[in-house]
Amino acid sequence: MTAAGRWFVTMNFFVHSFMYTYYTIVSTGLRFPRPVSMMVTTLQIGQMLIGVAVSSCIAYIKWSEPGVLCQQTTSNLVFCFTIYLTFAFLFIHFFVKAYFPWVLGLAGKSKSTAGKYKKLANGHGNGLSNGKAMNGSAVHQANGHAGEKNGSVQRNGHEKKDI
Repeated sequence: MTAAGRWFVTMNFFVHSFMYTYYTIVSTGLRFPRPVSMMVTTLQIGQMLIGVAVSSCIAYIKWSEPGVLCQQTTSNLVFCFTIYLTFAFLFIHFFVKAYFPWVLGLAGKSKSTAGKYKKLANGHGNGLSNGKAMNGSAVHQANGHAGEKNGSVQRNGHEKKDI
């Protein structure tokens, strides 16, 4: 394994340890405070940005110091950089859309655009666990979680205001 590969494996193990523990607990129906959800996404963003940085450093060493032995192939560097940069963009976009919708001009828009991300970020569920209804039927389902309809949550067949 190359030195860069060790960075990627270590980061992936660390972040996924938190991420899958979080998702397992959420799948039982327990809810975490919003900052915990934000922390999970922040860890994922950090992993992607470090991946971009490591790929960039290795590319710099490979191309600026030709006498130094580098185990990374050019195609592997391009692939790693592209994947990490793409995922960084996607996670950052999700983070802003889920937790700060007004930055993208989504504040005040219908629940179908801004609201579904606000409540459902990182697996928060309102009435569903792993895509299955609990105590009622789901009105809206995103990524296997939650039931929202125009600012209200439906439980036991009755609409209630946000909880």
